[in-house]
Amino acid sequence: MRKLYLLALGTLSCFSVSCVQKAYYVSPLHGSVTPYHTLPLQSENIRSAVYANSSIQAGGANSGLKDNTFHWQGNIYRTHQLGLIQAYYGAGLTLGNYQVAKLDSVPRLAAGLGVTQVNSTAGNKFYGSGNIHGGINLCIPFGRISNSGEFRFGVKSSLHQEFGNYLSFRKALNPDSLSGLVTNNVLGSFAFTSELVFSLDRRGRKLGLGGEFGCLVGKDYRDNNFGKGDIYYNNLKSRYTYISGIIQLTFGNLWTAYVQQTFGTRVVAFHAGVNYRLFAKRKKPL
Repeated sequence: MRKLYLLALGTLSCFSVSCVQKAYYVSPLHGSVTPYHTLPLQSENIRSAVYANSSIQAGGANSGLKDNTFHWQGNIYRTHQLGLIQAYYGAGLTLGNYQVAKLDSVPRLAAGLGVTQVNSTAGNKFYGSGNIHGGINLCIPFGRISNSGEFRFGVKSSLHQEFGNYLSFRKALNPDSLSGLVTNNVLGSFAFTSELVFSLDRRGRKLGLGGEFGCLVGKDYRDNNFGKGDIYYNNLKSRYTYISGIIQLTFGNLWTAYVQQTFGTRVVAFHAGVNYRLFAKRKKPL
């Protein structure tokens, strides 16, 4: 009987610990650090091109995805074809809203959290950022004929400088009363990318299937428990990471429509956008 009592007590204790709510307030750009970049095929013989990008994103953030996010992002970027190497770089602007949800004030659930401070200022918070981004790919064409497809794999990175009410909200919080807090207004990322691009016809329609695995860089995101996990988890520090899947369809070598689904550390986001090729320089004939 004593053993059964101890087992029941232990099970109840574990359940109680797992039900304690957590609250993490970090950069709202996590999960949307870089847009999808349309790149000309090797077989198109384009030396460089300039694209405009416009996209929207909706998602959930924080522990349990309790907070809602929405933003618009616009970018201009340039691409270069250097043999089997593709490079691109650009800059842009993000404008969005972060909806801070109120925390549960039940004492057992709110233990150790600054519930009063968060709840007194919860609600919609404007945010924005200016960004620069770039990447490089190794390209393996499927053939030499016009508009033949290709496989690409490479790396990309970005740097955002955040501004707005959500940043001010974070800076006013007490880090000791939260599960995790980042008040730095600069966010960097690094990711590995891959993509298969298939030519659908001779009119320039293409289908692309891609993915990326990335992480947030800097000391603020090196431990997703912010040193406040239990002894076991503190010994297994994990950086903030994310993984994305992308589907894109290009029309006439000019317009590209794409959707992107991202899953990451305390974030899930759906991203939809369009890229338009403004102009291109073709390679000189041999």
